[in-house]
Amino acid sequence: EDIDGESFLQVISGTKDTHHKMVFGTHTNKGEVLSWKYPIRAVRTRTHKYIVNLMHSRTVTNAMIRTRDQNKPQGANFWREWQSAAQNGNEFAARQVERYIHRPRLELYDITNDPFEMNNLASENEHGTAVKELHSHLKEWMHAQNDPMLSQL
Repeated sequence: EDIDGESFLQVISGTKDTHHKMVFGTHTNKGEVLSWKYPIRAVRTRTHKYIVNLMHSRTVTNAMIRTRDQNKPQGANFWREWQSAAQNGNEFAARQVERYIHRPRLELYDITNDPFEMNNLASENEHGTAVKELHSHLKEWMHAQNDPMLSQL
């Protein structure tokens, strides 16, 4: 009774098609593996994903990018491959490396039409209503969770 959640047995058993209209997510990267805190909060609906990078002015660094042992190759194999491709003139790889480590404060993706989340719509005027609505839902949820990062929202 002290657990925050609801059974989704009806969805599993096929008597119901949906469980929630929205799913909320958090990521903080609490400074493990040669990095610093990089808190992210998000909400996803059936059609959109809204992400707030609460400390977006920082460069993202994590276990995928770096390892503790400075004598070993840094980061995961695929990350090193992306970096190598970027350094060798692959423009797509360069854009992906850049967009991973330098993120905007707000991200909005139409996951129906852009399932790989390549086009951030957050700054486009025609998506202003979606940004405001999802931001409001996220703020409400963070408040309900007593999220210590609420003041950064």
